[in-house]
Amino acid sequence: RAHVFPSRAEGFGMPILDALQMGIPVISTATGFARDFLAGDQLQCESVAKACVFEKMKLLDANFEQISTEYTQKKTYFEKFTWKRAAEEHFLEIEKCLKS
Repeated sequence: RAHVFPSRAEGFGMPILDALQMGIPVISTATGFARDFLAGDQLQCESVAKACVFEKMKLLDANFEQISTEYTQKKTYFEKFTWKRAAEEHFLEIEKCLKS
């Protein structure tokens, strides 16, 4: 099981974050959220090229147990990012803007 999310432009990346919070390996492109939070990850592609995504899928298939274990261990780091917290922080920033 994996989340494959090739994207040319990605904002905060909540679908990626949802997968990470469940310990699911993510194959993604190095854009937006994925670039910042998964920098150097062996499943990250520099572009949306089909060949790169396919190679990462083959890599995951060949090394699933090891990679899956690594993602399960990273899970606790990503649990601090939630939809609720993102919304609260977003509205706090809006409130600051409205007050100034």
